[in-house]
Amino acid sequence: MEIEAKFSLPDRATFDRLLQIEALAGCVLSPARLKQVHDQYLDTASGAFLRGGYACRVRLDGDGGRLLTLKSLSPAQGLLHQRQEFEVSLPAHVGLDPATWPACAATELASQLGQGQPLMLLLELRQERQRRLATLPAASFPAVELSIDSVCFDAEARHGLLGVEAELLPGGDLATLQAIAAELQQVWGLTPEPISKFEQGLAQMRPDLFVLMQDFRSLDQSRSTR
Repeated sequence: MEIEAKFSLPDRATFDRLLQIEALAGCVLSPARLKQVHDQYLDTASGAFLRGGYACRVRLDGDGGRLLTLKSLSPAQGLLHQRQEFEVSLPAHVGLDPATWPACAATELASQLGQGQPLMLLLELRQERQRRLATLPAASFPAVELSIDSVCFDAEARHGLLGVEAELLPGGDLATLQAIAAELQQVWGLTPEPISKFEQGLAQMRPDLFVLMQDFRSLDQSRSTR
């Protein structure tokens, strides 16, 4: 389960301030470390993963590694996003057919959702991510990871969206995440981001699929309230 708070950033000055501060909500922040992130989002031609309530992401690293993640598209609850997440590392010799992937929960779910249909590229997302770890003074391990991101959905775009995510780490205290989220909203004046980067990308690059996803989400919510 992934638990995080997401905020949009109004300008580069705010982005730079988040890189420079030493503490947030009583937590000490580690120095920022830059990571280049390249994600590809996939689905079948019929949108089977979206219809099933999941985004299918392949994260590429500079050494040729590929981490495939299936992430539920549950709506935010207040400031927090809580999503089911299933991951599998794809060996270099396998393609995008789940029948060839290592046996695990992610592979099983992908097979159920895709029903043997081939996967195709929906959109690509590239980020310059500045990663900082938030640790309470008396703690021996960090509780929250801050990702301060500049995001582009078009490879030729020179400027993209600016945002920050605060994600609860294993063993971290939910109250710490909530305190950080509250300070970012109330003290910094940041606007909570109700949808994921994937959804923002769909809205920009594939508005037809974004509307489709919103329709299925509304249908599921209406069913759950009956």
